[in-house]
Amino acid sequence: MPRFVKNLPPTALIIAIGALVGVSFTLSKFVAIAGITPQVALFWQLLVASLVSITIASTTGKRPPLHRRFLYYYLGAGILGISGPALIAYTVLGQVSTGFYSALVTLSPLFTFAITALVEKRMLPAYRLIGILIGLAGISFATHSGFGYCQVVRAE
Repeated sequence: MPRFVKNLPPTALIIAIGALVGVSFTLSKFVAIAGITPQVALFWQLLVASLVSITIASTTGKRPPLHRRFLYYYLGAGILGISGPALIAYTVLGQVSTGFYSALVTLSPLFTFAITALVEKRMLPAYRLIGILIGLAGISFATHSGFGYCQVVRAE
């Protein structure tokens, strides 16, 4: 991790992640409106991300481990964490508004909480659930009148 990132407060990093995710939804919508196929958009996104990652690894001298168990993790995380969601976003955002899609994506921590509780066969700490519910309440307030105004955009 770069030194300047280590020195940033966690709140700044969380805000940066939120801004990047928000920008990615908007850019995905522009791609869908432009008529670029989801597969082509995903290809270019992954190519640029790979080139940036390789450049950073080369300049810092820190290569990721390439043992078989790590490669399985990289493959799974790449498909479930990057490629799958991006492909879905590029596909869906041609049909629905960015605000509606963003509101649905904010439900992911609630699903993660529920799945983790099921896998671990125990209830997770209440403060985690409370934090997730506060975030859910926040997105509900932000969109409570907005869904009536969501217009479906169909690619022609």
